[in-house]
Amino acid sequence: MKINLNNLKVGDLIRMPIEKLTYKDNIRIDVETKNSPLGPLMSDIRQNGLLQSIGVALDTNEDKIILVHGNRRTEACRKLGHKNIDARIVGINLTDQEFSSLNLSENFHRTDNTVMEMGREFKKQADEFNMSISEIAARNSIPANTVQIALNLYREVPEEFMKDIEFSKPGVPKKGKISSGAAASIIAGRNFTAGDRFKLFEKTRRDELPSHKIKLISQMKDAGMSVDDAVKKAKNYTQKGCTIVVSIDGLDKIEKDVRFNSWADYVRKVLRGEIKPDTSIF
Repeated sequence: MKINLNNLKVGDLIRMPIEKLTYKDNIRIDVETKNSPLGPLMSDIRQNGLLQSIGVALDTNEDKIILVHGNRRTEACRKLGHKNIDARIVGINLTDQEFSSLNLSENFHRTDNTVMEMGREFKKQADEFNMSISEIAARNSIPANTVQIALNLYREVPEEFMKDIEFSKPGVPKKGKISSGAAASIIAGRNFTAGDRFKLFEKTRRDELPSHKIKLISQMKDAGMSVDDAVKKAKNYTQKGCTIVVSIDGLDKIEKDVRFNSWADYVRKVLRGEIKPDTSIF
């Protein structure tokens, strides 16, 4: 089947040979064709046909049709022996940057995206296309803090745990998984050594530690406790917010005192019993 790409435009729906599809670096290829079972999808397509077309981009210069989204649908149809597939044109003669942004935006809102898939693509946009966090967020209609978290984790998380980290709703962890919030808290711990982080990733994967517990462990480590002891004690501790009214002169006095790095350092030393509280600051 010969397809004249020059006669097509964005939005057109075509019936095309599966073998005509070509691939670029795509955030969904691995997760959709290697790490995700196709049996249920194949049964659905066998019974009902392909209900949603795949998305493709055209390269009229090289006469190529490039898959943008629909990896699982394509692979399921291929395994079922289908020769042709319905495809929607979503772009024509895209630059690498345009393809990356389109591929990312098309796939971002899927529920099974992993943080590392997002982080890998964000790093590509940052490194290859010299895009800032705000530019990546704006181009892909994604919150800037989500971009920053995924990018930081992709760069910092040990390889052994990459496959276990995922976006998840607060308070809804999955067994054997590490929430992106907990992973971000581990990475953010100022006084965690590489060994501390490895232990915490293992502990979080095994026991599903939430982000707020990691932050509590981090504070205990800041106060001089070992990570092992902090992990043991954290289950018996909670964190409550409170407001302490301090005079401006009193705060200035504490911040100028060379014994303390900050107001928080002063409070920690008082709570540990290392110094007596200075009642003159209230």
